[in-house]
Amino acid sequence: MQERVVRRGIAKCGKSGILVTISQGEEKMTISENIDAVVSRLDLPEKTVTRIRRELETELYEFVEAGASQQEAVEKAGSVAEMATKLNEKYADTRAKEDAPAGEMPLLLPWYLIFSATLALFKGAQALFFKGTVIDAALALVGLVLTVVFAVRMRRYKKKK
Repeated sequence: MQERVVRRGIAKCGKSGILVTISQGEEKMTISENIDAVVSRLDLPEKTVTRIRRELETELYEFVEAGASQQEAVEKAGSVAEMATKLNEKYADTRAKEDAPAGEMPLLLPWYLIFSATLALFKGAQALFFKGTVIDAALALVGLVLTVVFAVRMRRYKKKK
């Protein structure tokens, strides 16, 4: 029994530009067409999409090797929309993180400044007044240098009026 493939609707789908839809009735979709349709609906980085494509191919072709037809494997996997939605949710953390807007100070920078100034103050006092060790003096110096570096970096960011 030969399967009949019907292509309907045009949307971006990889290189071909054709989106194959599956609905109730006599329309059938091959495994590769199903995977192309799912991948076209993913909003994920290319590296993740490539990995998902390989996993889907492996999973669906395992059904075929177990004795199912391509149509049965596609039906068992579920609808294209459901699969794409689940995959987008599952791999949402792989999307690129948005950078802080240009000109805004990183949130941790003031805390770095406070920490380095405290380190310089306490270790410097310990080294000078309480017979501290060379390590205390070195840490005080590191704190002082970091305080200067972070203060200079903070001056780059001007307060918006």
